[in-house]
Amino acid sequence: MVSIEKYHGMKWVSSSSEALEFDGVISPQQYLDFAKRDINEMDGLRSLANAVSNAKRSLHLQSELLSDALGIKSIMPKG
Repeated sequence: MVSIEKYHGMKWVSSSSEALEFDGVISPQQYLDFAKRDINEMDGLRSLANAVSNAKRSLHLQSELLSDALGIKSIMPKG
């Protein structure tokens, strides 16, 4: 998993000239840690649902950060 803590608040420009900024409060690693804690709570269906939800958030945020770093937005802009 890409660690972004050391880049918090920094602006990085890739070779694609696409700016990459991360101002999020929660990192992908933190979401993954939440998911692990949810599984360990063993509080039935609620814990499992939270674990899956947090793991999914981690995956989505990590994918978004990676695609931003690779310049995907310049290739496939929204809208």
